[in-house]
Parts: sequence; structure tokens; C-alpha cells
Amino acid sequence: MLRAALQNGLYIIGNGFDLHHNLNTSYGAFATWLKDNHSSLYDRCLKYLMGEDPTLWNEFENCFSLIDYDTIEDEASDFLQSYATENWSDSYHHDYQYEIEQITKDLSINLIQAFTEWITFVDKQIPNSFCVTSKIRLNPNAHFLTFNYTSTLAKIYNIPTEQTKHIHGSCFHGGIVLGHAYEIAPNQFTSQIDEDTDVRIAEGYSLIQDYFDRTLKPSQSIIETNAGYFKELQYASKVFVLGHSMSEVDKPYFDKISAVTRDIPWIVSYYEEESKDYLVRPEKPVSASTPHFPPAVGLSLCRGAETPRAQKTLRFSASTS
Repeated sequence: MLRAALQNGLYIIGNGFDLHHNLNTSYGAFATWLKDNHSSLYDRCLKYLMGEDPTLWNEFENCFSLIDYDTIEDEASDFLQSYATENWSDSYHHDYQYEIEQITKDLSINLIQAFTEWITFVDKQIPNSFCVTSKIRLNPNAHFLTFNYTSTLAKIYNIPTEQTKHIHGSCFHGGIVLGHAYEIAPNQFTSQIDEDTDVRIAEGYSLIQDYFDRTLKPSQSIIETNAGYFKELQYASKVFVLGHSMSEVDKPYFDKISAVTRDIPWIVSYYEEESKDYLVRPEKPVSASTPHFPPAVGLSLCRGAETPRAQKTLRFSASTS
């Protein structure tokens, strides 16, 4: 079934695809929803992940790696009572760790739960195929690898679920994967612990380490778990990339796909001229996330989310870097 669909092409779908269909799935929209529905969580995100810079919501996933753990630890230190404190309370053994745990849990588990709640709400707004005027010409018999969490392909294009791979989970099946691409050393924080370290501070280091582990998007692990699936992609006759920014966090997937799909055309939609520049000249990429396309591949670029059948494209020859 998969091989037969791949003979009709492989579509890689990103968030720009949903935006093209007037779904308000931008990270900025999530920020607005979060502020209206979970204001304290919004405030913590802005303070500890974005340094009070609301423009960083556009880089939401990357912001997981920017957590200001120094400020978190400094503020929690107000709860570090001396063991010689008069009227010592047993709660003093845990107050420092509790403060760090509440913040890091908010900025990981609770934030991802809120994101799931929001994207589920957005998904319910998707109209059926008869109400959409901005549809793109797609081959309904192809295979679709989507990085989105929504059911746009099923609801608007009636693409069967067996022809769709939600690589990061979906709002209707659960298991949403969200996070940063910054892999820290397994003991980056806990290595600061020695025999003289206050046990409370040591546990605080462990909580920060756990936070980074929880918020890492395990792209390489996902590829390995789906090794059989990615191997099958070698049978794709061509690749269409629609609405995907090819950001650093998802680069491992594009590297893997370009490695297995040799000598076939790639047709990539782009939104800004800057994006076109680094796709055309990957030897001088604007972004480090530029995938390494195989040699001798025909790379077609089309403005917006349209496929070449829907609008004239510029044809370039891709090269490796």
C-alpha cells in the first residue's frame, strides 16, 4: 500500500499548508490563546523562555532550549533556609526543589498539554471539503508525511488515514511531539554536584536536567523507531514540500529523506525570497537547516503552497554542500 502510494509521489506537509487553508495555527495565535485561557502559564513562558520578548513566540519550539534556569534557581534560593535556622521546619528540606519543579513542570508538561488543548480546538474549526475555496491540486493517491497535528488532509482533501503519516502525532490520536533540537550532555547540570553540594541544590540541578530531557524533540529516535517506514520512502517517484520551513529542529528528517530518495525531483514551496535563495544555493545556505539534496536532482521552487500544476515554477539544479 505504501509503495504504491509513493509511486504517485511523497508530499511533505508543514504548518504553512494549514495557514494556506486559513487555519490560525501560527505560534503567535497559540500565544494569544494561551494568554486568554492560561494567563499565568503565558506569563511564565514570556518570563523564563523568552526574556520578556513576545516576538520570540514565532520561535516557540526553539524557546524550550532558552529557559532561563539561572533566574529560576536564583528566585528559588529565597526558599533555601539555613540548616541552623531557628524554628526549622521539615518543609525546608523541599521548598527550594518544589519551586523549581513547579516552574519546569509548567514550562514542559503543562505547556505541551495546553498546546494540545489549543490545536485540538483549532482542528475542530476545519471546514469540510465542500466549503473550502483555497484548495491545492494534490494527487489523492500519493503518500503524505505531515509534520502538522491537524486533520486538514482528511477533512478537506479526503485523504485516507492509511496514506498519511503524522510523524509528530496528532490532536485526534494523541502523542503530540513538541520541543527543541538542543541536545545537552547527559550530565551537564548534575556534573556540578560534588560531595560538598547542598542536597537541595543537587536535586535542583537534576530537575533542570530533567526539563531539558522532557522538552527535547527526539527526532533521531523517531527516525530510528520508524526505520522501516523511512526505508520505504526510497520508492517515492518525486517529493513535494508544501508549507514547511525546514527549520533546524526538523533537519534530521530532511537529511534522512534526501539520503534515501536518490535522483528524483523535489518540488519545494517557499514563502519568502530568502527561503528560495538558500534552497537554490545550498552550498551557501542562509539557514543551517538547509537539507543536503542529492546530486543531479531537479529542484523546482514555487511561491506559496501551490504545486507546479497550479502555477508556473522556476527550475534550478540543486547541488550538495
